[in-house]
Amino acid sequence: MKNQLPDFVEKLKFVTVTRAAAAMLKQQAVAAMLKQ
Repeated sequence: MKNQLPDFVEKLKFVTVTRAAAAMLKQQAVAAMLKQ
């Protein structure tokens, strides 16, 4: 159980970072569309 926790935390971090990056890309795409 102890060994699984860090792995879970790493996965959670990865998912959080991925979601944050996706949100940023979406905002940039929307901003680019509005500028045109």
